[in-house]
Amino acid sequence: MTIRQKAVAVIVCVCMCMGILTACGSKGPEGVYYGKYKQVDCYLELKDNGICIYSQSNSTGTGSGTWTVEDDVLRINVSNLKYEIYADDLSDKDGFILHGNSNRWHDTYFSRLEE
Repeated sequence: MTIRQKAVAVIVCVCMCMGILTACGSKGPEGVYYGKYKQVDCYLELKDNGICIYSQSNSTGTGSGTWTVEDDVLRINVSNLKYEIYADDLSDKDGFILHGNSNRWHDTYFSRLEE
């Protein structure tokens, strides 16, 4: 094997390792999150199959639904809320602010509970 062939082999190996490490380090929004507004505890679980569970410690209770990410916006629709909630900034891998398409919703930061 010539020096040039060895150099090419090393470069290919380095590029492959960098690609693997980058893929391992990137997380989607899947996980369990906690948020609190005033005295209301809120939990959100985003499963990797697009199903989600959302619960509040008040009369809203627990509901299930779906989530998607479109154009870097997390969109959540659950049965116990009559409107969509969404996060339009997913750059913080530890959590996000959820907004709602209703005046009943108050913007709330949800922090990731598990890896």
